[in-house]
Amino acid sequence: MTPALTVPETLSKRITLNKSDELPVIDSPRPSPASRDFARGRRVLGFWGGPLALVLWGSVGSQTHLLSFMQVGVLLILGTAWFGTSCLMNALRCGRAHCWVNGLLLPALAVVGGLNLLGIVALPWSSYLSAFWLVLLASIVLECVSGPYFGPRSRRVLERPGTSLLPSL
Repeated sequence: MTPALTVPETLSKRITLNKSDELPVIDSPRPSPASRDFARGRRVLGFWGGPLALVLWGSVGSQTHLLSFMQVGVLLILGTAWFGTSCLMNALRCGRAHCWVNGLLLPALAVVGGLNLLGIVALPWSSYLSAFWLVLLASIVLECVSGPYFGPRSRRVLERPGTSLLPSL
């Protein structure tokens, strides 16, 4: 007589039979939001190093008067748009809190910069840069307060016992 095999309850909930009802199949959990985050490893340089370099180059060029108004504007707008687009892609991929803020506000700021280059809006680039840094700072503060991940992909992380940030109903 063979002893009965006991399966832990957490695992038994994930075991189902395949379509032919012959072999048990264990559902694999979805990857964690952190594993889907572009801001990990060397990828961070490609996604955020390039745009940050453009913004810093434009900032230094503006302060030292080595670059014209148009050159500074092009660098700042390209850096801001690239930064915002990368953050939006990352927010959609993993739900990172500061990426939601940056991904929505930085492309809008890039549009304002474009209007400034066209002469429709009169804005010194120093004010533009202040708005850029303020958006970045606000997004980091939000992440410190709310936790690193939002959205449906992060719900599991937020609902772990003892770490829930979601209101109990």
